[in-house]
Amino acid sequence: MKSKNKKIESYDLDSVDKTNFFTIKTMEELMTTSQFQTGLPHRHDYYTIMWVKEAAGKHLIDFKTYDFKDNCVFLFGPWQVHLVEHTSIPKGVVLLFSLDLLSRCGMSTEFMTELNLFSDVDDNSPLFIPDQYRSKFQSIIDNIYHEVEKDDELKLDIIGSYLKIFMLEFQRVKTMTMGNSEQSAGTPTSRLLIREFNRLVNQHYKELHQVNAYALRMSITPSHLNNVISKTLGTTAKDFIINRIMLEAKRMIYYSGLNLKEIAYELGFNDPAYFSKLFYKRNGVRFKDFKTKSSKM
Repeated sequence: MKSKNKKIESYDLDSVDKTNFFTIKTMEELMTTSQFQTGLPHRHDYYTIMWVKEAAGKHLIDFKTYDFKDNCVFLFGPWQVHLVEHTSIPKGVVLLFSLDLLSRCGMSTEFMTELNLFSDVDDNSPLFIPDQYRSKFQSIIDNIYHEVEKDDELKLDIIGSYLKIFMLEFQRVKTMTMGNSEQSAGTPTSRLLIREFNRLVNQHYKELHQVNAYALRMSITPSHLNNVISKTLGTTAKDFIINRIMLEAKRMIYYSGLNLKEIAYELGFNDPAYFSKLFYKRNGVRFKDFKTKSSKM
């Protein structure tokens, strides 16, 4: 069960490994750490690839619950709240890596956004790895373990290269097994713009609530930003921002003991009454009713 009356804990990579760039752990090892213990919701400032080989239980990521199944892979990005609930110690491997490693190894922001494997607020459904691909992924993991044992200046660069291959192979399997509807959603330029907007919103949603503030940082006009968002996603840029705020509000209600006023101030609203009305308008339920319901879950 989830822990009540606690703020959502945040962890950096240093809390798992002192390199601040990358670490690889078995799921058995990670489940003994405080941040991965059953019933403790938390978030990280790093990327996570979790290959579940054998497990029974559930994985809650931003209010969506996914069953653990053998040979499936979860990917989630920085700052997503997740909660692992297992009925037995799961078996698998977890890759944890920072933006610094990506930069060091020549993987640009554009590469990561175009690859788009790590969702922030959308669907985090795991991908089942078909039998014929498992040996290839295991070979990459074995090579990474081999490099981890070395102690030279090329170690992280080589690990980064294997990590890039893993992600590209994962994208290939995802495309083959699920199709690539992502590519039909707008032009490459519009997809990059949307992902940059999404990145900025995730960084600044607590203090920046207006479309023009984001457009200014992206060196485009608010109307152009809104047109691209509307045509590609079928929503407005303003709604995109508010939806992100509402996601965080629900996270805070669900996982913490903060009241309406405290959450409103935390999310950059100086008028709790206005925030309360906005919450009801966007979610179709009053703040206190959502809080009551969440306390029973």
